[in-house]
Amino acid sequence: MCRNILYAFAEPNYVSSVWFAKTLSGLQDTAARLRIEVRLMSRVGELPALRPAAAALISDKTEWVQYMVYELERMGIKPILVGAAPTGHGSHISGPILDRQTLVAHTVQYFISAGRHRLASVGNDPRDTNDMARMRYFLEAVHDMGCSASERDVYTVKSNLEQCIKEFLDHAGGYDGAICVNDYVAVQLLVAADKRGIRIPEQLFVAGSGNMIIGSCTTPTLTTSTLNYYEMGCQAVHIWNYLQQHTEVSDVHVSIPCELICRQSTASLPPPAYPANFSGQVETPGNTLEAADLQLRRLENCLIHCDSLDFGILCCVLENLSGEKIAERLFISQGTVQYRLKKLYQRAGVSSRRGFETLLKLYITNTDFLVGLLSDQ
Repeated sequence: MCRNILYAFAEPNYVSSVWFAKTLSGLQDTAARLRIEVRLMSRVGELPALRPAAAALISDKTEWVQYMVYELERMGIKPILVGAAPTGHGSHISGPILDRQTLVAHTVQYFISAGRHRLASVGNDPRDTNDMARMRYFLEAVHDMGCSASERDVYTVKSNLEQCIKEFLDHAGGYDGAICVNDYVAVQLLVAADKRGIRIPEQLFVAGSGNMIIGSCTTPTLTTSTLNYYEMGCQAVHIWNYLQQHTEVSDVHVSIPCELICRQSTASLPPPAYPANFSGQVETPGNTLEAADLQLRRLENCLIHCDSLDFGILCCVLENLSGEKIAERLFISQGTVQYRLKKLYQRAGVSSRRGFETLLKLYITNTDFLVGLLSDQ
C-alpha cells in the first residue's frame, strides 16, 4: 500500500486524447518508482476530509481549468496543471511547461530561412489555452523576424475545423507557409490541399506539432515537433512531491524543451542554427470533438497501441488482402487475424472492415513507414 496519494482530475473529453494517455503513463510510472499512489478523480467533492497540499489537473481547455483551479484553491489545495501552461492561469499555480514559445519561434525562423515569408497559423481553438498562447507566440516571432503578420493570418476554429481549413485554403494563394497548432490539423490540411491540387511543399510549406505516428504515414511526410507529454507526467509527480514536503512553497515550474523534426512537407530542409538566446517575445463547461478530428485521434490511438503483428495486418488491409490471405502472408491463423482486426476496429472507432479500410486509405498514404516499423520491432 502506498503511503502517499496523488489525486488527479482530468477534463472528461481530454481523457480520449493521445496526450492524456502519454501524460498518465509518465505520471503513473514516476509515481510507482516513488511509492506514490495515483488516484484519478472526477469531482473535487470526492477528496478526503484530510486535504492534500496539492492536486493535479490534466487538461488544455481554458474554462475547465479555470473552474477547477477555483475549486481547488477554495479548498486550500495548490493546483498543478498538466497539459495547460500554468503561467496563463494565475501567479501561484504550479506545473510542467512545454516550451512552446521557443518552439514556435524556431519554426517561424525555419520557414523564413527557407524563403517562406508569407506565413499563417492554422487551427487555433479559442477554447484551448495552448492554442491561444501559440497564436501570440506566432505573431511575436514573425514580427521579430522582420516580416508582417496580423490576427487575419491566424485561422481559428469558429464552428469546426473543416471550415477553418477551408477558410485558409480559400486564401492559400496569399501564403507560402502554414504552421498548424498540431499534427491532427496539419494532416487534415494535407488531405484538403491535395484535393484542391495545392502542391506541398512546392507551393506551401506545412508543419504540425506533436510528432504523431500518423504524420509519418502521410504523403508528403509531415514536418512536426516533439511535445513530450510523458515527461510532463513525470515532472508533475516531482512537483507534487516537492509541494507536499515544502508547504511553505507557493508554486513550482519546470520547463521541458521541444525539438523540430523536419520532413517532406517542408522539403526535408534541415533547420538553421538557432542563436542561444533566440525566442519570440461556475459550472463545469462541456466540449465536443468534431468528426474529422475525432477520427484522427482514434486512428493515432490505434497506431500507438500496435505491435509488429498489428502493423503487418495494417499493411495487408491497405493492400485489400482478405483475412485468409493475411493469415497466409503473416503465418498466423484466420482466427488470430479476426481477433486482431476486431481490436484494431475498436481502437480506431470503426465497426467494419470497409470503414477501417476507408479510414486507413484516407490518411495513410506512406506505407513505407509502416513497413519500416515491421523491421524495427
